[in-house]
Amino acid sequence: MTFETSITLAGRPPFGLQIAQTGSARAVGDDVEMILYVSAPEISRELVAIHIPMLHSTALSLGDQLRKAAIEAEQHALRHRS
Repeated sequence: MTFETSITLAGRPPFGLQIAQTGSARAVGDDVEMILYVSAPEISRELVAIHIPMLHSTALSLGDQLRKAAIEAEQHALRHRS
């Protein structure tokens, strides 16, 4: 048996979501779909998948930005360890 859970983004953006626990991406034709898994305990005990479709050009740009931001965040974490 499968259950489908949905999250409604209501109100004005930006929408505040929980920090993604994991994620993936896949090609869908000539576009890309990024899937982020977030904790939403009020909806489900399992992680909830957020599907984000985008142009392949957006995915390439976002990939570069994510890599740079991840390195910066990792360096910050290393500097501030006690």
